[in-house]
Amino acid sequence: MRTGFLLSPAGRASLIAIAGAALVLPLLLTGLLHGSTVGTVVDLVGRCVALGVVIVLATRRATLPSTSPAGAAREQFAGSVQFSEGLALELARLQRFSRPFALVNIHCEDAAKLRERDGDRAATELLDSAAEVIAGNLRRTDFSAPVDADSFGILLPETDASTAGIVADGLRERLMQTMRARQWPASFSVGVCIFTRPVESVEAAVARADELMARVRRRGRNGMLIETDGVPQRELHPEPA
Repeated sequence: MRTGFLLSPAGRASLIAIAGAALVLPLLLTGLLHGSTVGTVVDLVGRCVALGVVIVLATRRATLPSTSPAGAAREQFAGSVQFSEGLALELARLQRFSRPFALVNIHCEDAAKLRERDGDRAATELLDSAAEVIAGNLRRTDFSAPVDADSFGILLPETDASTAGIVADGLRERLMQTMRARQWPASFSVGVCIFTRPVESVEAAVARADELMARVRRRGRNGMLIETDGVPQRELHPEPA
């Protein structure tokens, strides 16, 4: 939790306005009192007007709502570049110290339909809620990020198949509880890849996770597959597509 004196963007713009007025107005008054030429006074007035225009534009920009499809909850997640860096680090740890890890892929099956039916805002609200659930139910050492418009990737360091299954089960159940509470007809497909043997690259690890997710989704909605080094370990039977 961050502490200290914080200002909103609009508050910062207002503070700039006050500071600018405090700097420019004394100059203007000094010029008038000391009989400066009309040209000098006009120049000072022009500077005041220009400053006012800049401040108004800054204030408007600061108070406009975000148009990014990633809402406030999803902003807590690091970007896909950082996720790739985290995955590269786990692969290096696996190579050097034989430390297993899990790569979890969670896909919201109904976000695209909701987006088409009710618009981007409704889909964003659903995904924000999902992101909040995921972030609130991971260990401090875990890492998560949106990996595309409707999916989240999760890294679970020092995790075997049994532990990863418990984590994935818990996330899936809490996600469904949230969907039911909000009366959203959404479901989630989950793919869990356990790595105990080195792979050649980040791309190879991601390709394995993508292929597993493709298999989960082909079998139906709301399913889950867990595999270790490409060997199936457990399947949660999905609902019919």
